[in-house]
Amino acid sequence: MFRTRIRTGSKLLRHITEKFQSRIETRTVPPLHFRKDMECIRKGDWKAAPTPTPLQCRHVELTGPGNDAKMVINAMNSKADGYMFDLEDSMAPTRFNVQRAHHNLRQLVAGTLCHSTADRTYRIESTRPPTLSVRVRGLHMRQGGVSAMLYDICEFMEHSAWPLLESGRGPFLYIPKLETYEDSLFVDDVLSECEKQLSLPHGSTKTTVLIETFPSIFQTDEIIYAQKDRLVGLNCGRWDYLFSMIKYNPDILFPDREQLSMDKRFLKEYVLEIVNTCHKRDVHAMGGMSAFIPTPGRDIAETLRRDKILELQRGCDGAWVAHPGMIEQVQGIFRSGLNGASHQKHRRPSLATRRTFLEVSGTVTKQSFESNVKASLFYLDAWLQGHGAVAYNGMMEDLATFEIAAQQLNNWCAHGAALAPTGTVVTTQLLFSSIDNENYPDKTSNLLKKYVTGNYNFLGDVVVP
Repeated sequence: MFRTRIRTGSKLLRHITEKFQSRIETRTVPPLHFRKDMECIRKGDWKAAPTPTPLQCRHVELTGPGNDAKMVINAMNSKADGYMFDLEDSMAPTRFNVQRAHHNLRQLVAGTLCHSTADRTYRIESTRPPTLSVRVRGLHMRQGGVSAMLYDICEFMEHSAWPLLESGRGPFLYIPKLETYEDSLFVDDVLSECEKQLSLPHGSTKTTVLIETFPSIFQTDEIIYAQKDRLVGLNCGRWDYLFSMIKYNPDILFPDREQLSMDKRFLKEYVLEIVNTCHKRDVHAMGGMSAFIPTPGRDIAETLRRDKILELQRGCDGAWVAHPGMIEQVQGIFRSGLNGASHQKHRRPSLATRRTFLEVSGTVTKQSFESNVKASLFYLDAWLQGHGAVAYNGMMEDLATFEIAAQQLNNWCAHGAALAPTGTVVTTQLLFSSIDNENYPDKTSNLLKKYVTGNYNFLGDVVVP
């Protein structure tokens, strides 16, 4: 049975925490421009280390919360090329969830994971399961008095690194929420020290980094360079990226989320920047998430197809899905579009002389205002009950949904945005009244009020009991 208390007595975790915790606490505010002091890296003629065979073909990767054993088993029985076992945004970080997820992960690697119900027992039966990658939590999170990222890395490395290495299946990690070269170098130093302490070959732990913060788009070359002995790809984490854009640019009034779509120039240049950098450095460029859930009577095939073809045309080597029912459609798009090739690293899209990552325009509507209030409350209420991934309006949503919706409400309130078509001005009083009208529990409503007015960063500072 998995432990119900956070395990901080691990020798590896104690060593890594003592050696690296202070570097987390001294992180500085990142610049929002290309750094002159890093120009030599951007212009340098260098490549990342070769990508191992299990990660050569990544046309479609399935993602899901690691605390749900049944979902993990179904993912490993799917036809996806890869599976991202998530300890981060799709999993509410309760102590119970964290411990259950790490327990599931150890059993998964050992080949003993199963899940029993009154009707049946679920086991991994696939002879060719997806390649396993583990997404750890970000540098901004804490767990049991230590960095959540260090905790997740050490738990994974201590119990699973050698079995995965010996079987040729890893260890492979997804790294979220990095902002700078220094953040990326920190991760590389941590993993190098873990490898040293566990007598693993240097660079044997491979990483894919999500470009999902606004500062990181200006340092894609630098982020790869800092981990060039182990980094095998960058991922377009576009939903968190939108949240980060709003957070880092409070002077700009952002329009409805529906108007911040992938056909807009600023997001097109975001993807092209990632693809160009990745292929120049011989690593994969992974597209974003398709959060659609197959629903009877709802045809999403064309919407999904347009989105993934756009990513394929912009040079992405693969993309994510949140539901097994979407795997074959996305897989087919990439296999057909790439004529059976594993990737398209030979493609380097041209970039604008002056990149525009912050050219946004549009309107703020009454409908979107009300929708953001509903979505924020719905997700926050589920999160407080320990659910990190929830079905909402036919989509599998995670923490990014809440962060965008709530941050937009904060943005509109701060700017006194006029809602189309009525012209009603968004004020704190209007926002609080709308929250109260939804009749959610007091704890949920009060936390949202604090968050949208900038008074409480509970997602970064609090672990749900």
